[in-house]
Amino acid sequence: MRFYRKLYVSAGVADPALTKWRLRHHSVRLSLYVLRLTEDRGSVEILHNLFLERRPEKPVYIIGLAASKTDAVRLYADIVKEALEHTGSPDVVRYLFPHGIRE
Repeated sequence: MRFYRKLYVSAGVADPALTKWRLRHHSVRLSLYVLRLTEDRGSVEILHNLFLERRPEKPVYIIGLAASKTDAVRLYADIVKEALEHTGSPDVVRYLFPHGIRE
């Protein structure tokens, strides 16, 4: 499991460091959603942390943490707005990883 260097975190996530530790150790939280890159690394998806695979073929790449689904959607909307402002394109993956994704 990998985390984006400048991890996006909603205000409802009290302790991001502890939350990351819990995710790495597969400790499920009822009120935690993650924004992660899809397996093909072409887009972002919002998932409840319960649905993260324990042993995926490719490492899970998390770019954001949110306390609720509503917070996750708002967080993603903020990232898309940021991408539009900086690049003129809503392509979040290209904005976050302009030099490609290192596996």
